[in-house]
Amino acid sequence: MASNSDSELLPNQTMGSGATRHASRSSLSLSTMSLPVVVATPWFVFVAALAVINVVPLWLVEYLPFMDLPQHLATIAVMHHYDDPAFGFSAFFDLDLLSTPYLGYYLLVDLLAHLVPLETANRLVLSLCGVLLPIAAWRYLAACGREPLIALLALPVFYNTFLFMGFLNFAMALPFMLFALGALLRYLASRRRIEFVWLTIHALLIFFAHPQVYLLYLGSASLYLILSWPGFKRMLLAASHIGPSLVIFTLWVLRSRILGSAEVWSESRGGRNVSPAGGQWEPLGVSLRELPVRLSDAYRDNSDNLLLVLLLFVIMALLLVRRPRPDESGGSGIREFLRTNALELVSMALLGLYFALPVSYKWIWPLNARLVPVAFLVGLVWFRLPPLALRGRLMLAVPLAALALAGTANHTRQFLAFEREVGPLERVLEAAEPRRRLMGLIFDRGSEVMTPSLSPYIHFAQYYQLRRGGVADFSFANFPQSPIRFNERTAPPQLPLRWEWTPDRLRHPRYPPGVADYYDYYLVRGDWGARSPFGAHLGAGVREVKAAGRWRLFERVRD
Repeated sequence: MASNSDSELLPNQTMGSGATRHASRSSLSLSTMSLPVVVATPWFVFVAALAVINVVPLWLVEYLPFMDLPQHLATIAVMHHYDDPAFGFSAFFDLDLLSTPYLGYYLLVDLLAHLVPLETANRLVLSLCGVLLPIAAWRYLAACGREPLIALLALPVFYNTFLFMGFLNFAMALPFMLFALGALLRYLASRRRIEFVWLTIHALLIFFAHPQVYLLYLGSASLYLILSWPGFKRMLLAASHIGPSLVIFTLWVLRSRILGSAEVWSESRGGRNVSPAGGQWEPLGVSLRELPVRLSDAYRDNSDNLLLVLLLFVIMALLLVRRPRPDESGGSGIREFLRTNALELVSMALLGLYFALPVSYKWIWPLNARLVPVAFLVGLVWFRLPPLALRGRLMLAVPLAALALAGTANHTRQFLAFEREVGPLERVLEAAEPRRRLMGLIFDRGSEVMTPSLSPYIHFAQYYQLRRGGVADFSFANFPQSPIRFNERTAPPQLPLRWEWTPDRLRHPRYPPGVADYYDYYLVRGDWGARSPFGAHLGAGVREVKAAGRWRLFERVRD
């Protein structure tokens, strides 16, 4: 017998009535029958506790190996300290909050930074995203009538490849998408106003976290409604929850000029360091080969890839015991098949979209690769286990929890190793005067800890802006998705696209002489080779003021 101790039935639903099941098929997908409501059961507490343990590595080091993280922190610092003369941000930046689709993450960190230091506030928000992901998966699986303990598979997915790329807003959107899908199923089953309100709020939260995930949610929800077909009127009523968020999304698209032509694009904000190129697709063979590493690929020693292989073995074992639920065994025909497997088909559509989308569009990269963790999380519904008693749940929970804890231990070890590799960066930054202009010359942007496909040091110059104020370049302030932009009167000189990846080319004659006059400091990591970068265009009047570990700070000597 399956135990119902972990769930309650929604109103007017029963587990065992064949008549009720038959009557429901005309208006509701079979996969939404007998929807459990989450309560604070021991199993739920167990999953939540593992989720908290899973984010502990975020608190053990000062420098996290997430590539874009310094840029996000420096951006929020400008928002938070904009009028503070100790940072001097108002002399270099203008605020443009309505141009960014990322207000959810930025404003939440900004709000918490009034109570705790900004970097602590960021860890709190990022930890909240990590804890909410398996909880959202639990809610989603419960709404689907699946075994909620499968939510333990979401724990390793929090540390996906795109978190290590520093896509914090993407990490925030994932749990909201699962929450929204679960709320959609519950609303279709109960038609309660409170569920509709939560559903509308979740759609708004997804947009303010990440627009691409928002579009994926719109597509997933729409496809599910079509496949399950709860009736035309009921479908329209459910779909109306996207109205407020869709209006805001449309306004943002029109303001951002993301769909503008190359001419419009080059004249608009963001043209400084952004290519006007349209969509670019990768070969199918590359998409197939890179599929696993787009879920997990962070460490040079391949320890995370080994855990990924173990995860795939667990998935295969779970699929071997997959079986239809008793309330899904009746009926025949294509319509019944679509109703019964609507969510599985949605996850397959998301995976298919991974192969269809371009890898990049204008400044947005990567586009298609982010579909992999989204499809995985939505695809948790594939695990249709038989009803589990206590022994069965223990047999499921133990290996999944062990796999999650092994991942947490590995992240802890790797984060500590990366912290040692960073070295005494703070001592070097403290040698620079505050509120000045600094250029990052990151000759050695790679790491002996992280995989070669990541460049965790490429944006480390932004720690100067975060902690000392002023301006650090290269900066995301040049890009359209940023809520801050350079003041045109005090902006850094325009440099060629992607110059931050090729600092050795700063000797090239096409670099403007104004570069030498603009910057007060140069933060260097690694060796520049046989020729010093401080030549005709960066200027010869430069002296070294601090060196520690792999870091060196140079100051412009002005007459």
